[in-house]
Amino acid sequence: MKQHRVTKAEYRVFCDEVRRLIDLFGLMDWSVRFEHCQTDNAEAQCDFCVENNAAVISATVFVDENADQNFDPICHARHEFCHLWLARLEWLATCRYLSGEEITECVERMCTQFEKRTIA
Repeated sequence: MKQHRVTKAEYRVFCDEVRRLIDLFGLMDWSVRFEHCQTDNAEAQCDFCVENNAAVISATVFVDENADQNFDPICHARHEFCHLWLARLEWLATCRYLSGEEITECVERMCTQFEKRTIA
């Protein structure tokens, strides 16, 4: 199976776009580490620990040339950023004991972040 290598330049674009979105949306309370490594069945991924506000965002090293799409560093960066942005909501949704106010507070925080950063 023929593979395309994700270049260092593509990886830098990927990281720069994630950092730009972190700054834009004000997620400065997160500690984010980037990795350029072979990922499991994904061109990129975001692993996180909400309790520690820590995340690892990875871009793969090789992409199958028969994949549905080529590795687009901007598109993948935006997709993985969304996982980071939604991490707290995803985590809250899996908690067994939480109040409705916690979900509402999280959603309101995200709406405010989106509103302040995207509406000119």
